[in-house]
Amino acid sequence: MGKLAGIITGAVSIVVLAYIEISSLFKPLINWLGPFFGYKFPLFLGILGLIAGSPINHTIIFVSWVIIGVVIGIFSGKGFRAAGVSILMFTLSSSLIFLIFLSMFNMSILTLNISLLESDLLNIFHVSLYVIPAGTTVIAIKNEPVISTIYPILLQLMRSGPSGNINFIIFEPLIFNIIENLIIVIAVSAVVGSLIHRKKHIKKNQAAITVIAIIIVLLMITSMYVPANFNNPKENSTAFSITDLNTSKPMQGSLNYITENGSLISSVALSSNYSSPSSVAFASVILNNNISVLSHFLKSHNFTVNGLSSILNVIPDAVFIVITKNTYSLGSSGTSSLLKAAGMTSPELIYNSTYNHLNLYIYGQNVNYKTSAESIVNNYHTNQSMYHILKNNTDNGYYIPGSSDKSVNASIMAYGYGNYSLLFKNNVNVGNKKFLIGVFEKTHIFHSSGSFKNIRLSYLLNYNSTIKFGPNELSIIGIIYPNTTSSGKTVTDSLFYTNNDTLANNFKPNGSTTYYYKGEVNPYTSNIQVNYTFPAYIYFNIYYRTHNGITTIYTVLQNKDNSTIRNVNISESTFLSYYGKANSIELVSGSPFRNNITLAPNQYDNFSYNVKLNGTGEYVIPYANISYNMNNKAYNITSNQFIVKSPEKNVFIVINSAFDPLFSSMHAEFLSSTLFTDKYISINIFDLILFMIVVLDIYIEFRVRRRS
Repeated sequence: MGKLAGIITGAVSIVVLAYIEISSLFKPLINWLGPFFGYKFPLFLGILGLIAGSPINHTIIFVSWVIIGVVIGIFSGKGFRAAGVSILMFTLSSSLIFLIFLSMFNMSILTLNISLLESDLLNIFHVSLYVIPAGTTVIAIKNEPVISTIYPILLQLMRSGPSGNINFIIFEPLIFNIIENLIIVIAVSAVVGSLIHRKKHIKKNQAAITVIAIIIVLLMITSMYVPANFNNPKENSTAFSITDLNTSKPMQGSLNYITENGSLISSVALSSNYSSPSSVAFASVILNNNISVLSHFLKSHNFTVNGLSSILNVIPDAVFIVITKNTYSLGSSGTSSLLKAAGMTSPELIYNSTYNHLNLYIYGQNVNYKTSAESIVNNYHTNQSMYHILKNNTDNGYYIPGSSDKSVNASIMAYGYGNYSLLFKNNVNVGNKKFLIGVFEKTHIFHSSGSFKNIRLSYLLNYNSTIKFGPNELSIIGIIYPNTTSSGKTVTDSLFYTNNDTLANNFKPNGSTTYYYKGEVNPYTSNIQVNYTFPAYIYFNIYYRTHNGITTIYTVLQNKDNSTIRNVNISESTFLSYYGKANSIELVSGSPFRNNITLAPNQYDNFSYNVKLNGTGEYVIPYANISYNMNNKAYNITSNQFIVKSPEKNVFIVINSAFDPLFSSMHAEFLSSTLFTDKYISINIFDLILFMIVVLDIYIEFRVRRRS
């Protein structure tokens, strides 16, 4: 066999392994950006990872290059020839990356338009921020091949600033990865080619070929099992101020906020006096699970940021923050107990910088939220009664999203300490504190059909025992909730229990405030009277099916309320608008709207529409807008996020389509004419030409060997 056969079979090996094996290491990035960059994006990332990924940190890259080297060696037939083919194929693969990248924008080297390319990339970057799938955290992306190498480079470039000097030594790890991969494929192909080329000792030669065949099979099997590194309605604002309050005491508190859409946002905060290391100003571990609670809170206080709920999805399960006046290494300065409690066994640096002589370090890691939350709570020792609420609800799963039907939908917990005299230069009377804070959200639990006019504190806290306020601590329990005046206007009322009269007097939300200055509270006998009509009890769901390249989106809405809802309007246009701006989706038939529907109690309505998804990965329906009238009042709500998974294309279809812009720019469109297509393979004229070249090369090599 000869050089042409080695080149073509080597190219096929590179493309197939890159698309099937290596691209799986980039799943988080593909799920997020695949819809915008199209079906060629996994192939682009796969070849990029194959060339520039670390063969040491990602075993599958090493295995893939060994397989490619064996294939090139067998088909090239000579050691030096195989080594030359390997170098050529490695170089051509780098060129193929550029070809595929341009092809994703329907360009080729002959039709490259830099300004248009920049415009498309900026548009994709802007739109993609609104539709980040849950689970696509910065840690998951950071650990992908190539990105794990260039991430420290990006951090150093950010720290140096636009006017900083760039030390090109920072690019050494990336260069070493490329050299290592090249050496692997050259060495393997040269050895295999030399074994194949031997003409003496035919039996040994056959035995060697048999061994090589077995190795190929084993490596292919091994490569399959190498693990890959893998709704917000507007609410009335609540303003308050705290003045002349000494917060240097230990503190326990709970604030419960009932939103106008019937959601409950609860918080528990504990702090005790603490002597933190003199060098650390602040250290904290923050756990988050479905962090929509934060976006709800910011929006309810008019801190609306477009796409905020999606951007929050990139935050890892656990974030570790340290502010210190010295340089910091993991676990030093008394922070090892924080990391251990959070289950952060191998946190990774996300960002660090220096400001005003203080160094900021941010680490992240994806962890088991339930295990870490329980460990953090158990690690915080105190006799405060609010601690027992936090511990009880964490242990029984109530504060763990998804743990049970009665658990919260979203949760944030923070555990740490602060040397505030160092952080604020003695400008605040807080003292140094060790703290444990939790913020929890249950969505849409108060409805117009519910019997929640008289709401017990025990229902909000999920706790029935008496809560005691100690004499040496600052204690507060607050409830903020919507109410309706005689004129029909919505106001914010509140109720506070506290052992500090100054604190109670300084909470001044809009509406009326009731506070009790006392030493204990019985949650079962403490309640609030609510005359506000919450939104209807509605069941809403979106699901999908894909057949013959067309995806059908199904939407179901059921009125589970006791009252009739009228003028129901549902819009999922945001979904089509975001992806439509990047030409990532096409509406084939139907409509993403449903207008002027009336639903009596227990009635439901459904509709569907057909779309063509022009990319791979996960298409995010960030929310659906739902509006209706009930009891002569208008309501506007938003749904949760939904995911539509786009199926992957066949590798041969993808690689053939990558050459289409090049053929078009050369006015040789006939080369991409399809001869045969089914679910597993696609053949065009260009493929046929390559196949004929391989057959001819094999025939020529066979004739030459017979003559010799």
